[in-house]
Amino acid sequence: MSYASDASVGTVAVGSNGFGTSYTQLEYPVGLYFDSLTNSLVVANSAAHNIVRWILSDNSWTQVAGISGIQGNSSSLLNLPMGVTFDPMGNIEDRTIPGITSSPGVNDIQLNTPYSIRLDN
Repeated sequence: MSYASDASVGTVAVGSNGFGTSYTQLEYPVGLYFDSLTNSLVVANSAAHNIVRWILSDNSWTQVAGISGIQGNSSSLLNLPMGVTFDPMGNIEDRTIPGITSSPGVNDIQLNTPYSIRLDN
């Protein structure tokens, strides 16, 4: 939703075609990043297992990472992504930085259900 300052009623900004995995729908979007350079929302589209870019004036999204509706455990297939961030240069990378792909864990080299990431310079 998009709300003007002091407004109590908003308008749908993206994803107005119900839940789903098609290019005009979102399926449990949880992580958002506003990209001011492209006037778009980059969305961790969790239940669709992908990251999408939705330019605010468009009626559909463009896939950035993952494959819509296909769950996976590699840098090209995502499993319930929860967040998205860009580096200071405006890049998003699809590589495993910490942890071990496909191996949830309980020690200092494994992760178990991480929900967000932040990058420094």
